Amino acid sequence: MKTFNSEELNGLLEQHKLWLSDSAKGKRADLKDADLRNANLIDANLSNVNLNGCIGNGSEIQSIQTTKYLINITKEDIQIGCERHTIETWLSFSDNVIQDMDRGALDWWKMYKPIITALLNVKLG
Repeated sequence: MKTFNSEELNGLLEQHKLWLSDSAKGKRADLKDADLRNANLIDANLSNVNLNGCIGNGSEIQSIQTTKYLINITKEDIQIGCERHTIETWLSFSDNVIQDMDRGALDWWKMYKPIITALLNVKLG
């Protein structure tokens, strides 16, 4: 697992910010297997981030390990297993869409949707 001190992480993120504005400049950040404990993610934009295997800090990211899937919740998105969608999208999925995601997904969703919905009422950040 990679660890970063705050100076290293800030430098990495600055290079990533440059890369986002012009891919010929800077460098894309690779945080795979990174240990971000105690990292300050306030105001971090986690859109389109794959949080699979992530363990949240209870503030910017909430994590729940269930019998079948790991759930990660941010201010805007929910990742359940490998499926990541906006909160609004998850809550609007029909039973057929959920059922087509994975074997047993609909039964799981019916059990955990009330729990996830309750967690959404806990303010993040």
